[in-house]
Amino acid sequence: TAKTWLQTLKPKSIIVATPPTPANPKIYLLYRDKKDVATLNRIAFALRRQPNYTVADNFTLVTQGPAGDVRYFYSEDESNAKTIKQIVEKTLSDKGIQQPIDLKLFKNIPNGPSQGLIEVWLPSLPEPSSNIRRPSENSPYQQNQQRPKRPEQSKMPYSKK
Repeated sequence: TAKTWLQTLKPKSIIVATPPTPANPKIYLLYRDKKDVATLNRIAFALRRQPNYTVADNFTLVTQGPAGDVRYFYSEDESNAKTIKQIVEKTLSDKGIQQPIDLKLFKNIPNGPSQGLIEVWLPSLPEPSSNIRRPSENSPYQQNQQRPKRPEQSKMPYSKK
């Protein structure tokens, strides 16, 4: 019949699965050394300047941890985690600290954190390296070196003296 024929011509409804969107990140900063709190405040300030980023008000002091990483728990949060990693590295670099930060996905954690949670684990940070100074002129290093003589003071091989 015509009705059956029309049903075969009618396209079947197609359900398009939209990928889950990343949640607005909630960022926790964990650190190992109390002397680094001022640097953590700078990092938190830089992260809070990003739209829709929330940084926990309190930092967490830990007794052990990695050499430095950004942890995220859902694949959908990877782009935010990468941005956070870049911000942390740039903030440290601006302060003269060269500290590489790793990006780590922790998946399938039972009763794990909610989507959007991102943790920044910082090691005990080294002192800034931008304070390298040249030795002063009166340093023992330079006192042992002789300054070269000017050409008119030295004997030239072709002179008649």
